Amino acid sequence: MASFSVASVLGVPLALKVAELGTWRTPFFVVAALGLVLVLAALWLLPPVRGHLKPGGGAARAPGVAELLGNSDVQLSYLMTALVMMSGFIVIPNISAYLQQNLGYPRENLWILYAAGGVVSFFTLRLTGPLVDRFGSFRIGTVGVVLAALTTYVGFIHYPAWLPIPLLFMAFMLAMGVRNVAYNTLTSRVPDNPVRARFMSLQSATQHMASALGAFLSARLLVDLPDGTLGGMDTIAWVSIGLAVGVPVMLRVVEGRVRSREQARALAVPPAQGLAAPLSPEAHSHG
Repeated sequence: MASFSVASVLGVPLALKVAELGTWRTPFFVVAALGLVLVLAALWLLPPVRGHLKPGGGAARAPGVAELLGNSDVQLSYLMTALVMMSGFIVIPNISAYLQQNLGYPRENLWILYAAGGVVSFFTLRLTGPLVDRFGSFRIGTVGVVLAALTTYVGFIHYPAWLPIPLLFMAFMLAMGVRNVAYNTLTSRVPDNPVRARFMSLQSATQHMASALGAFLSARLLVDLPDGTLGGMDTIAWVSIGLAVGVPVMLRVVEGRVRSREQARALAVPPAQGLAAPLSPEAHSHG
């Protein structure tokens, strides 16, 4: 999770600078080139993981895609994923245009804004992980959702002129970080090991589809006003808040089902002789 904030600190400001030196297409070529470097590095440095493909391995016992999607826990997890991504990406792609056209924020200072937000999210992610371990995804995730709703309302519906834009943006990034750590931690507990890669690949597809749907919806709701400002931002902000209201509910339901399943397994399978009992969430957070 910390890599996302590092990308915010380095990637977004560098992309803006690269675009200034070249064209708006240049950052995309740079991303493609970096992707090629990552592919070569993965082939060269990462060890092969093929044990589960052997006869009797985990892959042979893993359910198929249809069976996986038929699992109610998986369905609820993907629904939660869709709500999280849509509520964020109906707003996020339009932040830059809104800040410049509606609030008069200088384009040349955008890189400072994203760098500051990235620094905040880096420390937020480092601090939120232990809190999720100790208090659970529902409690911490709900705090993140409430903070995100407040910053969305203040930033896009009723912005006070006295509030510095960098401070508001950093609060928004903090809220996103808290919510995302709680959400990602919980979804990682949903699949069993034999289907983890399959579950994560389908979740990634769900994330991309929900993000695209949110961005498409915002494009349908936004209009360019004659005065050069962006109209409809208050509408998409309300839609974002409305979608986010369902996230705490999903966090509570999914976390409850995952905990019940884990407790049932702990009672059914006693710890192996000579091994220590599993650590409690509190002990894990301090480990």
